Amino acid sequence: SNLPGCCGMASPAQGFGIMTPKRKAARRGARSKAKSKPQKNSQADGEATGAFILNEAQRLRMDPQHVAQAVQLLEEDMAVPFIATYRKEVTGQMTTEQLTELDRRLRTHRIVEEKRWLLALEWRQNGALTSELEESLRLCDSLQDLEDLHASAQRQLA
Repeated sequence: SNLPGCCGMASPAQGFGIMTPKRKAARRGARSKAKSKPQKNSQADGEATGAFILNEAQRLRMDPQHVAQAVQLLEEDMAVPFIATYRKEVTGQMTTEQLTELDRRLRTHRIVEEKRWLLALEWRQNGALTSELEESLRLCDSLQDLEDLHASAQRQLA
């Protein structure tokens, strides 16, 4: 038969380098392996995300379960307009504006968590991480707070 993909022939998608879902997943996996960062503390990350979800639910005056579902959809790289239109039942009818703001705040939260983790790792490797410094790190909730703490610690360690 002359059907693509049978009798050992490559399908058109394979032959022309079209990004099939399987190829996208493989490429994503290869990219994440190439970055090869040390593993984070997933329990601490989960606690931070849980606190983030509770804070956002309170800010939005919504059920934390709906906010958690919206966060999960955003982390799966679903587009805000798609979520607002087709996933209303799981997000508690969140509007495009609410989802856009949640997405922005989630991205900022992830950046702050990453920076916090990197500072703790740096200080731990240098033998400079004290319980007081660790507590100060946990209390920082913005990049500016982290940068101020880092500068202060650098002055004290110098």
